[in-house]
Amino acid sequence: MTYYLIHEKSKDAMVSVTHNMAALVAGRRWNPLDRLLAKIAKYFYNHSLLDAFLTGTIRIKFPFKSAIYIDLPIKNKLDFFGVNYYTRVHIRFNPFKKMCVELRHEILMDMVLLIWDGRHIRMDSKKCSGILQSLICQR
Repeated sequence: MTYYLIHEKSKDAMVSVTHNMAALVAGRRWNPLDRLLAKIAKYFYNHSLLDAFLTGTIRIKFPFKSAIYIDLPIKNKLDFFGVNYYTRVHIRFNPFKKMCVELRHEILMDMVLLIWDGRHIRMDSKKCSGILQSLICQR
């Protein structure tokens, strides 16, 4: 696997991925369908990749269905995990929209970089322009 090849070439190398996460929230906090959609989206979009790297298994679960588990050879194959947060997404149930979902995006100007080194999560708060989403915040 690539993880081992990189470490063979350079013992001090740090292997990682950066995941673009989003703050996924219910469009109307009082609406149980909005809250359910936000919870499902939050797991799939934000947590399923992180869980796969931590456990070596990806879990696919929809309401009223049994979960599907797929083993992946990625457990413990990262030295740290980078996170980009650029967007807050408000999710609303709307039976008249495609897939019954209505999304409203909001660009976040204050970003926090969370770094997992295998033992600890380090937070690195930066003020960056959310307009250029490919921008990498410098220390």
